[in-house]
Amino acid sequence: MAITLQVTQQFPLEIQPVDARGNPAAVDGAPVWSVSDDTLLKIEVAADGLSAVVSALGPIGSAQVTVRADARMGEEVREIVGTLNVLLVAAEAVALQLVAGVPTEIATPVDPADPNAGTGGGAGGEGGGADPNPTPVDPVPADPNAPPADPNNPAPVL
Repeated sequence: MAITLQVTQQFPLEIQPVDARGNPAAVDGAPVWSVSDDTLLKIEVAADGLSAVVSALGPIGSAQVTVRADARMGEEVREIVGTLNVLLVAAEAVALQLVAGVPTEIATPVDPADPNAGTGGGAGGEGGGADPNPTPVDPVPADPNAPPADPNNPAPVL
């Protein structure tokens, strides 16, 4: 038997001992409960041992709940075992996380056959080809903390 449980949920569980023909039967003493992975599930057993509440602890995964009982009345012990597989799945989404990739340079291809390439184009033939006097663009912005330029000692061109 199996149950799927969201990591924010819990459920009650009880044992129902039966004989070989399916009739209700008694067990001797309180059954003993356990979970296969106590990092995934917590179990709170009732005082009589006949029921428990199983709670998810947060991580996804799978675990088993096991209960062991003595089927034979009296001093002789005949252990019977019941197990339940529990599949723990993520709960409903409550937020969106945005994960940015690594920044890269934008490559802008220039088509040499385009008469408006590099001019800003324009509708109705405006621009009419390459600008004969293009404005130079400084690829590195000026440092606002740099000392003023000395007109008598120009900076070397790199």
